[in-house]
Amino acid sequence: MKKVIVWIAMCSAAVVAVYAKPGEGIRLGNLAVSPFADLSATYDSNVYLTRRDQQDDFFYDLVPGLAFINRTDSLILNGRGWGQFRRYSDATDLNSDGLGEKLGLLIGTEENPSVTIEERYMQLDDYEINPSSVDTLNMESRNLDLIEDRNERVKRDIFSVGGVAGHPLGEKFRLDAGYGFSFVNYDVRDLYDWNENKAQLEGQYELTEKTSALLTGQYGAQSSDGFSDDSSLYLVRVGLFNHATGKTSIKVGVGYEDYSTVMTSADGESLDKDIFNFDAAGIWEATPKLRVELSARNGIQPATQYKDNTKEILLVALGASYDVTDTVLLSLGGSHRRDDYVGKVQVNDQFLSKERELWGGRARVDYRPHAKFYELYLEGTYENVDDNLQDDYNNYDQLRVTVGVFLRY
Repeated sequence: MKKVIVWIAMCSAAVVAVYAKPGEGIRLGNLAVSPFADLSATYDSNVYLTRRDQQDDFFYDLVPGLAFINRTDSLILNGRGWGQFRRYSDATDLNSDGLGEKLGLLIGTEENPSVTIEERYMQLDDYEINPSSVDTLNMESRNLDLIEDRNERVKRDIFSVGGVAGHPLGEKFRLDAGYGFSFVNYDVRDLYDWNENKAQLEGQYELTEKTSALLTGQYGAQSSDGFSDDSSLYLVRVGLFNHATGKTSIKVGVGYEDYSTVMTSADGESLDKDIFNFDAAGIWEATPKLRVELSARNGIQPATQYKDNTKEILLVALGASYDVTDTVLLSLGGSHRRDDYVGKVQVNDQFLSKERELWGGRARVDYRPHAKFYELYLEGTYENVDDNLQDDYNNYDQLRVTVGVFLRY
């Protein structure tokens, strides 16, 4: 990967003098290419994520990469690839290298796409890495980076690919069909790899100019190294989609999910489960300077720590961004995740119910000068995790403070 990044940088430099302006990318017709690098220093109050005998340290990240976008009237193709190199001052056993890439294809228009396809692959040890601002090349960026959905903070490979195709079936009705595949592979023996196939149909009926009714059906099949057999899920949701303005919208769906498997938990109980299922997301452009985002959803997925077990996941996140000036952006966010294990887990000679909760908060200030080739940022994150069965490991508080600079051509 290091050789690939060096080769890309050399090729890019060869054409910079003719085709590029700092901060605007290298432009060849409809194609724009932007080499970038994110450099940061972070103070971490609890590098080993323990409740007792906490150790703090500083670590340094270098994230170089390349972003591109090709835009026409009816097609948008964009992507990015990057490497990540992290080094600690004292806890050198935590030093790590990672990499990632993302691709996106949209056929049609952003307001009315007919086909969208997204793919990503990441190899990492910590949080999922999304280099800052690399999607801003002629595209609206998400100013708020909330604490993301993740499984375990260990070395792992993550892959997902999915697509949605839609077509109007009359003046007021539209049908969208989608399919996705994803997997998580761990580089440790005590966690189980797993994957999922998922298909979905969604009908949208226009009630008013700005509001549509939704009916969603979904089928999923999950497989895990910790499963003695595969599991399947079916869900049906009804909902509403309201698109008040170009930047203000909300989509909410509620319904029923049936999770079926022939497996039993460690204490011999069935892992079949029916749940109230929901999925909600909203963006509110309160003023030209203030933007609020909300997301909430739940579902069931394999338990990575325990053989023949699953867990119900609840995710809620709320955040806001505010343009203090035309060059200074303030972002605030909070999130909550709860994992309820469906089957009881064995602890010594007992079978106990297990629940894990994560609360997180984030505050960030970005300085985005009129010179487009660099940005400065200061970010603080706080996280609290409670696991009812583990007093020390997996129960912790952590504070991180990061200062960094993002460079792009």
